[in-house]
Amino acid sequence: MEQTGSQFALAALANWNATYVATVPAPPDCSELYAAGWKYGDWWMSRGGTKANTMNTFETQDNWSEERANGFWDRLNHED
Repeated sequence: MEQTGSQFALAALANWNATYVATVPAPPDCSELYAAGWKYGDWWMSRGGTKANTMNTFETQDNWSEERANGFWDRLNHED
């Protein structure tokens, strides 16, 4: 059975490695929450995640603060 976007996201979240080092550093002077979202977005992209396969996945993550979600989406939108 193929995973849905939500199942893929939950599996990725469960496998999140807190020691991951972002390939693109978070902007200077950002909050810890924003940086955490940015770092997770970077990790997500390194595992093949894209904006296209993410759009409806993380919008329902109610346990994320707005600041962390903004960091995540900003990383996905960031041009290397």
